[in-house]
Amino acid sequence: MELPLPHPPERPVFYRRLADVVLVLGLAASVYGWHHSADALREEQERRFDAVASEKVARIVESLERYMDLAGSLAALFEASQEVSRREFHEHFRSLRALDRYPALQAAQYAPRVAAADRERFEATVRADRSLRPEGYPGFHIHPPGERDEYFPVLYNE
Repeated sequence: MELPLPHPPERPVFYRRLADVVLVLGLAASVYGWHHSADALREEQERRFDAVASEKVARIVESLERYMDLAGSLAALFEASQEVSRREFHEHFRSLRALDRYPALQAAQYAPRVAAADRERFEATVRADRSLRPEGYPGFHIHPPGERDEYFPVLYNE
């Protein structure tokens, strides 16, 4: 036969209210801690992002400066000479070891301004240039075709 269990004695209302207050305070402390932790984590992520972004920007600026130095070197070649030949441009470009030192470089080109009145003489001069290729450039024409006051054809391309 089973004996009925006695009911626990009634606690005073004070203890129940105290338990409710402790529960509410615990919840409030948990919410505050979660909010504080989330803010701290967000701030840390922002600091890390800013540091990485600053480093990337510095590397891009440094890289651009190096490529500008290359362009400046090619410009100096033209400033130091009355007329730069195809061979001089080619040899200067090779001496810079640009293909090894500038991995993103697609091409280095020189395009002179050619007045419409000088077009035929310019094309004939390019076709006859045998400084790098024994056969010259017999098929050279300024393109796109058409009459203009001036042209900017790519003359040297490395």
